[in-house]
Amino acid sequence: MERKYASKEPEYSLRLKQTAYHEAGHVVMAITMRCSFRRVTIVSDENKGLLGHVLSGLRARLEYNRGEPSSRDRILVEKYILVSLAGNAAARIFTKKKFWTGANADLAQAYEYANLIAYGDEIPAYVEWLRLRAYNILVYEPCCWDSVEILANALLKYKTIGSMRARKIIKQGMDERYQLPE
Repeated sequence: MERKYASKEPEYSLRLKQTAYHEAGHVVMAITMRCSFRRVTIVSDENKGLLGHVLSGLRARLEYNRGEPSSRDRILVEKYILVSLAGNAAARIFTKKKFWTGANADLAQAYEYANLIAYGDEIPAYVEWLRLRAYNILVYEPCCWDSVEILANALLKYKTIGSMRARKIIKQGMDERYQLPE
């Protein structure tokens, strides 16, 4: 008679896994775009209506000139929008479904940033282009999706992770995944 052993891996709800992938997507994009963040958590904050969040260091210091943004400002805004939209992109890749549940604040933030350098009908087109770009970066840039998976699994285990520890976890995880045979 064959014995079945219980898995040592804890079972997590789909919603918690989605949240972990969502938040890991933000962090990996922040790292990819060289944007700062302080910590990431999947601990919900019911007072703010958040399932998890990334405490970022994103505070645009734009040399603001409406309608004539400098190249520096445009690049900064694009980076911030990509980081804002990467959470939903990661959750979408993980679940293989299109949805915005839990990401409305991220989308609103992306529109807020886009409004700094675009007008009227340009804004939704610009945000849509960057939404596709965020998705493609996570899928096609070398090691991005692996990094999301590694960090999401660490978030499920530790719940809250600081910036330096997140970077170390990703590096360690990548080293383990891609160890070259001796």
